[in-house]
Amino acid sequence: MDKCPGPNGFTSRFYAACWPVIKAANSVALGDGRDTTFWLDPWLDGECPKDLAPALVLGNVASFSVAAGCLGNSWTASINPNLSEEGIRQFLLLWDRIANVELGSGVDSFRWNWITTGQFSAKSAYLAFFEGRVEFAGLDLVWSSKAPSRCKFFL
Repeated sequence: MDKCPGPNGFTSRFYAACWPVIKAANSVALGDGRDTTFWLDPWLDGECPKDLAPALVLGNVASFSVAAGCLGNSWTASINPNLSEEGIRQFLLLWDRIANVELGSGVDSFRWNWITTGQFSAKSAYLAFFEGRVEFAGLDLVWSSKAPSRCKFFL
């Protein structure tokens, strides 16, 4: 993985480490499909087409909407042209799943799964970051100590 930041300031190492968490935190309710990215957003029963059929995806995923991709099955123009047997199997499975998708008339809605309101906030992301942590039993004693501030100790 590279250490040089890309045009948006993040490295590919950042995406590799954070992408599974970001995917788990978001869900999509598909409306007209104009705001949802075809390959990267979890719009197929909560899954991303890129994860369902990784053999189809070339290095850089073309960013087009679900509406554009489903129009005349134009999503097939962006797949890897040199498919293996596994790639053909993934293509057929993805084709079947996409054939059953019906786009609605409303706008797409994105939901932040780690809070009941579904609205993203920095606070909810911060709390989710610490979810599952092990708390130090003597934490309150350390912070409420009457020791003068000039006394320093390290654990």
